[in-house]
Amino acid sequence: ILKGFTGTIILLLLPVILFAQGFSFKLYSVSDGLTGTSVHIPFQDSNGYLWVGTTSGLSRFDGKQFVNFSLEDGLPSLNIGKIFQDSKGRLWIGTVTGAAQFKKNRFVTYPFNDDFQNPYVFGFTETKDKRLWVLTSRGVYEFKDHFWEKIFLCKGYENTACRNVVEKDGELFVCYPHDIVCRNKDGIWLHIA
Repeated sequence: ILKGFTGTIILLLLPVILFAQGFSFKLYSVSDGLTGTSVHIPFQDSNGYLWVGTTSGLSRFDGKQFVNFSLEDGLPSLNIGKIFQDSKGRLWIGTVTGAAQFKKNRFVTYPFNDDFQNPYVFGFTETKDKRLWVLTSRGVYEFKDHFWEKIFLCKGYENTACRNVVEKDGELFVCYPHDIVCRNKDGIWLHIA
């Protein structure tokens, strides 16, 4: 009986013990070095850096201080909406006027093969076979080492804004502003919603 009683007391005291440890929070602002306080996206890369995308630029935090990046560092825009790291360890930034790769402490932009300029970037995705795609206001592009090549997923949506792409169980789901389409396992495109 004593063992059960002791276990019950420990269970009853556990919330008190956990609560007593407490949590501490620090609010970072521009005065601490952050580029802006309107944050769109935080992202932790494989090296442990915290990247913070704001409407005023991009900040990288190492746990002690912020390093800020702006147009002078190669960003296509200060309005950062997406941050993505691919399987090769490359860090990609999506903005309201294009995408850039972080390379040698700068950002490098690559041209689009259809000469489309300044696309709004909704996101990045990497397919199961390691192809890197950028999802833009003008459709989907695949990275080809030195440029973005337009790819055509579903007929009729070639130049339509693509919001998201998900691969699941051999099927490809693509989200457009007013439609969701799916390429099933047989390669047939279906209108889902």
